[in-house]
Amino acid sequence: FSRQLRTMLGLSGPGPLGGGRGGRGERTWAGGETAADRAAKAASLASPVVDRDALLTLVRLLRLAPPPAKGLLPKVLLNLAAHAPTRDALLRLLFANLRAAMEANEGGGGGDCGALYGRDVHVVCSKPDAAARLLAKRALETAVFLARHSAFVSRRIPALAVTSSDASDAAAAGALGAKSPPKFANEIGTDDLAGDRFRLLAARPDAGSAGSDGVVALLLRCLGSTAFAPHVGHLDLILQLLDATLKSSAFELEHHVRVLRIRRTADEEGKKARKKAEEKRKKEAETRGTAAEIAEAPEEDDATLAMDGERTAPERTALREDREKDREEDREEEPGRHGTEDFAVARIREALASDYARLSAVATLLGRDGLTDSVYAKAADVCRALADVAPASRDALASALSAQVRSRIEDATANLESVRFTAAAGRTMGATTGAKEAEAEAAAAAAAAAAA
Repeated sequence: FSRQLRTMLGLSGPGPLGGGRGGRGERTWAGGETAADRAAKAASLASPVVDRDALLTLVRLLRLAPPPAKGLLPKVLLNLAAHAPTRDALLRLLFANLRAAMEANEGGGGGDCGALYGRDVHVVCSKPDAAARLLAKRALETAVFLARHSAFVSRRIPALAVTSSDASDAAAAGALGAKSPPKFANEIGTDDLAGDRFRLLAARPDAGSAGSDGVVALLLRCLGSTAFAPHVGHLDLILQLLDATLKSSAFELEHHVRVLRIRRTADEEGKKARKKAEEKRKKEAETRGTAAEIAEAPEEDDATLAMDGERTAPERTALREDREKDREEDREEEPGRHGTEDFAVARIREALASDYARLSAVATLLGRDGLTDSVYAKAADVCRALADVAPASRDALASALSAQVRSRIEDATANLESVRFTAAAGRTMGATTGAKEAEAEAAAAAAAAAAA
């Protein structure tokens, strides 16, 4: 019961980074809806549970060392993210903290990142750059947790934007007793689309999501930033977040296309079946000629058959045609049948198209020395996911990878020469050792012969 309850509350279950089995044992796919998503969809929250100041207080707890009840705070934030406007406000706060920490280490601002840090919440960290890096790590860990456990989060990320003023406000909000910036109302707002089964999470993007202030561009910038370049843990988390976002966004579009194909196939089969049934009815009407013999309607319920018994054959035929026409109109007006401009992949493509040079940050990781196998593997996964989600970026990505290959040719040649020299030295040593052993054997044989 405990496991089922945790699954219903969204505290467990597969996420966009991997498949598995849901709470009822059904098979789920990588990038599909998780237990938290199903709970959020069932709840259909229209009003927020907390206001902006309360949410800011929860996010401020990420600055404490050690964090309060590690693992519990992200779960609380995950459940609060069931409300769409609260989800947007939470993600903007997390990524604003990430940008503030990055700019603090790069010397571009964010000097308040060291406020409200340490075991005593009334002290300021003596090393703001170290505090900023740890704050960035906490924000990334929380964002990765949310993206792994909710496809609603991972598909909303490409539609968000965080400006430099947002980063400054987030850094200043770390002070004890700080409130929301004046430009924001304390109320988060209601969800006008609560309960809409066909809503697309990236359909309402922020103004700067396609530019340098977009979250996708921010994550790519973090990969190449001097603030995080020496720290493998930060790079690993950024790559995990990018991988979750790209895979979940790709799954959303693939699932939409697959559903459309299934519906199209079902519509075609239905049309063929209806045409065949109509031909059969006409043939029976011509051969039998009586109303009692042509009144067969195998798919109608008893109430409809009773009503049809009072109508003539032409009236029943016209009624069936009207019903089929209504069904066709309902299928055409069904929500969810639209182009790709409202999907998360469209936001990712727009962000990459604004400056394809950002892709060089991922390629640079593959050409660096001293990283872990996990970082190399995740960087390769992100490269493949980028090429899959944004086909137009493949040329720029291939050029960046080729540049890394050319820059490492001399190192590769030197390594090959070292290997060749080592192998040659080994063969020479082996030959020398063999000659000495042969001479020893010959001397021993000569000594034995002289003694005989």
